[in-house]
Amino acid sequence: MRPTLCKGGCTVIRVIKGSYGLAMPDGTVQAMRPGSDPFEESKSQEALLVKQGVAVYVDEPTKESDVHHGELPVFNVGMKLSELKEVAAAYGVNVVGKKKSEILSDLNAVAENPDGI
Repeated sequence: MRPTLCKGGCTVIRVIKGSYGLAMPDGTVQAMRPGSDPFEESKSQEALLVKQGVAVYVDEPTKESDVHHGELPVFNVGMKLSELKEVAAAYGVNVVGKKKSEILSDLNAVAENPDGI
């Protein structure tokens, strides 16, 4: 079962490190890991997960083709900021208000632990 994405302008998060147990409407718990679809949680829980470095805020995908499936792109420090922003989108990393070095740091965190294990 896929998590329900947020509708109507609210925030969603994506796990970038470790795993998080998301309570589903049917009473089950789904393990959310790096590479899982973005999901909505309570504002306080989202803020806590982001603060702890487990998740990042992301924009909600507008269509299925915007959700990345498969191999993630390669990145390096020599890339332009615009190129890194495109790569960050594939990794689900929020780039709003961030410097190039911060984006690289977030990308490295995701790349070092892609399975959340």
